[in-house]
This record gives sequence, structure tokens and C-alpha cells, in this order.
Amino acid sequence: MDNIIIYCGNDKTAGKTLAPLWAYREEGLPTPFIMSDALTANIPNDIEEDLYLLCYCLVHARRNFYSLGDGYDDLADTVIDLISEIYDNESQTKDMSANKRLAYHQEHSQPVMTKLKQHLKKYQKEFEPNSSAGKAIQYMMSRWTELTQFLKHPKTPIDNNIAERVLKLPIRNRKSAMFYKTLKSALLASYVQSLLFSAAQNNINPFEYMKEILVRKDIVKKSPTKWLPWNYLESIQALDDSNFLQEDSS
Repeated sequence: MDNIIIYCGNDKTAGKTLAPLWAYREEGLPTPFIMSDALTANIPNDIEEDLYLLCYCLVHARRNFYSLGDGYDDLADTVIDLISEIYDNESQTKDMSANKRLAYHQEHSQPVMTKLKQHLKKYQKEFEPNSSAGKAIQYMMSRWTELTQFLKHPKTPIDNNIAERVLKLPIRNRKSAMFYKTLKSALLASYVQSLLFSAAQNNINPFEYMKEILVRKDIVKKSPTKWLPWNYLESIQALDDSNFLQEDSS
């Protein structure tokens, strides 16, 4: 199972939601990364900072310059072009291992990010800090470490696009259902969405999976961990084999 998607439907921010999940994480695992935009509400609460690697989304940083009005072309166009080079480099790494991807970015993207930082420093002196351009520059400069983690650590992404795409499912459901009546119903929906979307992301037919779960619901209740998307086919096979042996012995 390559991709496991977990939704949490509640009335808390992302930062406050992560801590209870973190408690289930086994000790000794590699340091995980957390990718998000730079909203304070997304920063994990009650988790020591040295236990995770915080990454910020390059797309969100780029968006601040893309939305600048007329008169900022010299500043914005260069920023947008340089970030586009980073994405061109990223497209070359799709079939690479994590370490080779890191080495590729260090060789090809590090000089681009250095040039970008020099460009921002140059214009930082020209704009009032509270202006739209000044804020866009400050957004990147004050978060430079988090925006460049992909140059230091393998597997760290350059943006939050995966999570943005994943969020479309609960957003569509929220619009169709006109929200939930209770927190319990929101949490229940999260369970179902987590199973279905995780199945889909690993080439498991969500409809077939859910059908098998519902048909065998009494058996599933007895040992639910055996009926998760990544092992339910094995459980079906074991059940069929057991039934075959019982029929054969009779």
C-alpha cells in the first residue's frame, strides 16, 4: 500500500487535529515531513518541533506574486519564471529514487533558488514592508528554510498540491450534504472517505471494496483490521479457502 489517506472531520484546525493522530505513530520511524501553507492554524500543536520536518508550499508563495497588480512586473515576472524552472526540474525527477531526486534538485534547483533569494533581497529594499509586494517578499524570505526543504531532505515535496487534490472529496461531499448535523456524523464520513480514497489511490476499485465489506459486515466487525483496503482481498481468499475445506470435509 503506497498511499494511505486519512480524513478527520471535526471542528478543530489542522494543527490541533494532528496531535491525537500522532499518538498512534510507532517510535523509531523516520522523521516525517508536514507540508502545508504557512497558516498558523496548520502548525501542529503539542508536538515537539524536532519530531517532524516542516515544509511550506512553493505554490502558495508563488501565488502572492502572481496576484500582484500592474507595476510590479520586474519583481513578479522573475519570481514566477524562476519558480517555473523549479517545477521543470521537478518534472524530470518523476521516475527517480528519492536520493537521486534530491541530488538532481541540489545540482539544478539550488542555483535557481539562490538566484531567487538574491532577486527578493534586491527588491525588498524598494518596497514598503506593508505593501502587497513587500508582504509577498517577506512571506518567502521569512519562510525560506521551510520552502527549501526539498533541497536538503529526500522525499520532501515542493508544494501542497497532493493534499489540495485530496481535499476535493470532502469538499464535494460537504456541498452535496449541506454540512453534517453532528460531529459524530462528520467523523463517520471521514472514516468512509479515508477507506474509499485510499483504495482508489492504490488501484483498488472503491465500489468493489465497499461492496465486499457490506456483504460480509458481520465478519468484518469481528476483525476489522483484516478488511482494510490493502489486505481485504487476502481475507476474502482465506475465507473462501476455509469454506471450501469445510464443504470438502463434509
